[in-house]
Amino acid sequence: MTRCAPSAIAEFGCQGACAADATRDLIVDVEDILTVVTGWGPCDPTDFNEFVIHGPHRYLIIRVEYPDAEGVLSDENAAWSMEELRASFEDNSWGLARIDIDLTPMLMMPQTTEFYESSGIPLTRIRADALKKAADAGYTLSEYHHEIIATERLWNSNAYGLGTMNYRTVFMKGPGGWLMGHEVGHATGWGHASAWRSHTADPIDPNGSHLEYGDQFDMMGNQGAGPRTFHHFQPRYKAAAGWMPEGSIQEVNHSGTFLLEPFENMASANGLSALRIRRGPGQLEDELDDYWVFWRASEEQVSGGVVILRAEHDVAGTAELLDMTPGSNANEIQDLLDPALLPGEAFYDAASGIEVAMVGFEQGKARVQVAVSPSQPTIDRPPVVDVIAPPRGETVSGIVTYKATAFDGAAVNGEGIASVTFSLINAQT
Repeated sequence: MTRCAPSAIAEFGCQGACAADATRDLIVDVEDILTVVTGWGPCDPTDFNEFVIHGPHRYLIIRVEYPDAEGVLSDENAAWSMEELRASFEDNSWGLARIDIDLTPMLMMPQTTEFYESSGIPLTRIRADALKKAADAGYTLSEYHHEIIATERLWNSNAYGLGTMNYRTVFMKGPGGWLMGHEVGHATGWGHASAWRSHTADPIDPNGSHLEYGDQFDMMGNQGAGPRTFHHFQPRYKAAAGWMPEGSIQEVNHSGTFLLEPFENMASANGLSALRIRRGPGQLEDELDDYWVFWRASEEQVSGGVVILRAEHDVAGTAELLDMTPGSNANEIQDLLDPALLPGEAFYDAASGIEVAMVGFEQGKARVQVAVSPSQPTIDRPPVVDVIAPPRGETVSGIVTYKATAFDGAAVNGEGIASVTFSLINAQT
């Protein structure tokens, strides 16, 4: 199995229950990551572009302790955390993903906590030593899609968990399977489920403010002041994972009326359950690319209407829940608990010429009318194609097998990628 370094190094932090004042995302130096991690991170290079999560996926929880600090995850706490983590993906995928989790015994790290904290790159060194200890204990690391390192918090943040965007690694300060699911979402390539807090009656008031983690109805959001619990990932994440059935997402580039099934139910999701409305390019400097409209029927606080997200195409990018009743509560967290567009109400984006009206419910479906500008374009972003073997910069000879991955992040309704053509340019013999 090829050894490979992370393809990206952004690390996302969540304090405790991902409170609203959570620490900003962390960035680790590229050279440090590549220098220290290379050689200690055995992995199948296809993991780095593996967005579809079907069939068996294996996670390894690595529990570590230090000469001067005890471990943070007991057997009892690990058991219920593993069940929550498993449900985070199996229930969200309607059984398309099967999560198998192995748990290491407590492994003694070779250095003290002071050593790692003073190293300047604590996460990189912890990961390297934890992986080596797990390998020495008999675990074949290449058999796992993700490793979750349960460790004393030695990073420069109050974050309880960190999901690194290297498509593999999660760090956890202690138990909590729902939060592990959130962090594994980051390690899968997904950003936060955030919100836009308007200070006027306009849900997209340009003078409003972005609230990181602000979507409390999504596993990738903060879920408020209470204990974490299960929620469905938003449809754009589920589509990236390959969980949304063909025909369940409609790209809207013409006016019409649509009947939406509750998107949380697999049987219902076989029908139309989410709308993606492309915004016309160039109206606002900070505008995001799409509106997503869907019905969270299982969430009591928003089940009376549809919710609207404003989001980038890239699932690692920003997604903001829009509040259709801004200012209903002075507390910014409580204010976002009633964001649904209710029957008889309409949302209008004048700059893009888009209007969404919630007509009502009929026969267990939400009736939504959408009006778009006649010139509304169908935007098709090019797919991402990446050569993953042999490793870049490596000198090769003899018979060489090349591997490439292709991912169409904008694909809906099954159009996907038909074929990939690979050509060698300036090959030296």
